Amino acid sequence: MLKDKNSFSELRSHLVMTWPVKLAEKLPEPVLPDGYRIVQQLKRRAFTAIHKSVNWDLDRGQWKDLNGVLMKNGMFFVLNEKNEPVAVACAIHTKNSVELGWVAVKSEYQGIGIGKSLCAHVVQFLLKKGHKRIYLATEDDLLPAIHIYLKMGFVPVLHDTDMLNRWKRVCFELKQDFKDESWPSKLQV
Repeated sequence: MLKDKNSFSELRSHLVMTWPVKLAEKLPEPVLPDGYRIVQQLKRRAFTAIHKSVNWDLDRGQWKDLNGVLMKNGMFFVLNEKNEPVAVACAIHTKNSVELGWVAVKSEYQGIGIGKSLCAHVVQFLLKKGHKRIYLATEDDLLPAIHIYLKMGFVPVLHDTDMLNRWKRVCFELKQDFKDESWPSKLQV
């Protein structure tokens, strides 16, 4: 989500979530449906096609921005039984932390556990590299993704004045408990 390794201000309009360090040992094991597998590759065409399939058109500038912050070997794809890329997620370097970002699953493959498994795989990758400060940024309307992040253990960050009301609405729509007293008010970087 970040264009610049040093910029947190770009996140102001996004919902932000952080990975609690205490959950490092409790991360769900990535379990994909039979015939699917996760690979580390850097494939612009597949990355763009997956994002386009979920109505997220990327321009060359965004691809260039991503390449500037993408960790080495930090792009992960889920391949189906025909070896076709059907999902993508990235490990991104920021100034003092790392981000799980650019997560997308082709719509016809959503709802079968691919997104959760892929996100868990990327978080494991980051933890194995020694990173403890992991965050993600998302949009209010991406409720299925937010539901996955909450189930994995990510915690909302109330980093701006409107976040409390936005998270109340999201939790209500997802039928999730609203636990703002335990949520951080800033991203620890």
